[in-house]
Amino acid sequence: MKDSDNSDIFPIVAGIVADELFLARSQVTPDARLIDELGATSLLVVEMVLALENRFRIRIPGERSMAAETVADLVGLVREQTAREQTAVRI
Repeated sequence: MKDSDNSDIFPIVAGIVADELFLARSQVTPDARLIDELGATSLLVVEMVLALENRFRIRIPGERSMAAETVADLVGLVREQTAREQTAVRI
């Protein structure tokens, strides 16, 4: 699945973050802190995670998603869960 290639994940995640927070895409960098720098609330983080789950057709456990502090954390969650679910399908 092309959407889960590592090189493709960040732009998609950044686009979702920018859309959810009404930000310019250029404001969303890997090290940007979701709440402290980008102005997200915990509810908006949940909405972003739901959008990522829908986009990548994955499920991210709630406790893992609530630990995401940066955009890079969200990218990491998508990468891990995509790899985990692709591995489960092969078994």
